[in-house]
Amino acid sequence: MQMGKIAKVIFVPILCCLIAGCTDMRILEDQGMIQAISYDMATKDKGSDIALIKVTAAIPLIQKDNLQKIIESTATSSKDARIEFSSQTDLELVNGQLRTVLFGKNIAKQGVINHFDTILRDPTIGLRSNIIIVNGNAAKMLAENYQEQEPTYEFLDRLIEKQVDENIIPDIDIFQFMRDVKDDGIDPVAPQFIQRKNHIDTDGVALFRGERYVTKIDASKGTLFSILNKKMINNGQLNFDWPASQQGDAEFAALDINNSRRHINVYSSPGSNQFTVDISIKVKGSITEYIGTKNLDNKKYRDGLGEKMAESLEKQTQELVIFTQKHSVDSIGIGKYVRNSISYNEWKNLDWRKVYPAIQVHCSAEVEIRDYGLIH
Repeated sequence: MQMGKIAKVIFVPILCCLIAGCTDMRILEDQGMIQAISYDMATKDKGSDIALIKVTAAIPLIQKDNLQKIIESTATSSKDARIEFSSQTDLELVNGQLRTVLFGKNIAKQGVINHFDTILRDPTIGLRSNIIIVNGNAAKMLAENYQEQEPTYEFLDRLIEKQVDENIIPDIDIFQFMRDVKDDGIDPVAPQFIQRKNHIDTDGVALFRGERYVTKIDASKGTLFSILNKKMINNGQLNFDWPASQQGDAEFAALDINNSRRHINVYSSPGSNQFTVDISIKVKGSITEYIGTKNLDNKKYRDGLGEKMAESLEKQTQELVIFTQKHSVDSIGIGKYVRNSISYNEWKNLDWRKVYPAIQVHCSAEVEIRDYGLIH
């Protein structure tokens, strides 16, 4: 009898907790799980100076495979847009499955921090959500149907994953982007895409100055940027094209990267704002294509090809660094290395935004060719 009373004392509170937990149960079919959301500048109302934004969300239709529902709102803020979203669907909108945040280039030029506020305050959103910039209308890109067998947000996911794996675009999520916005030693970057007639193309790497979009690096230079931006990469392809000249005939070579390492060293004069930065790059890879008159069976020509690749790599990376300096965007993160080379007070008294365009940066490269296709 005594044991029965003890069992009731233990069992009843547990049962109450379980029942209480069930009150927060959500039915999947009633959930509108936002998978992607886009932001664009909208046309102002006539006679009004208030800037409006167009917010678009894609949610899956649970009972209709491979389809998505698009809801849109034009409002003064993302919070107001979310309120209007609720009136367009009988589903309960939730952010826990958000995969991709798209910004039209027009709104990214104005700054993106305010539009992240709602996202960052929602604890259900994973910080691994991708951020991409659209050269054009982000809402139009999200609403288009590119693959009949899958919704656009899934197509975008696969496209981003593929391009990141090949080191054509940077792997940037919300957390890393916001961290770089707040870091005074680096400027944020993001993948940039463009909508063609019936497909999406990689448009390059978007470069920011703080929270504002400034310019882009062309997609053809995406792997070069990855080599400069990352300490190490283990995948990607570099194409080298040499036109005909007095020194020789035209040549083309494609190098499949097995491993690339980058080191940055900073040299400075005490008490001055003059810095010299050496960026050394070592790439190991395999020749996957060669078009030219040289016979690569000959070791002399093989060694010469590696030297030409190294010279070309030095020139191209140097041009990329100069491009970032011209636009005053430290997208490579050289500022972090300078910051680590001087004292805290020296860094705080340094206006890195003004200093960066004037510093001397030297790029050096070494290319080690592991094999030449059928020739080893």
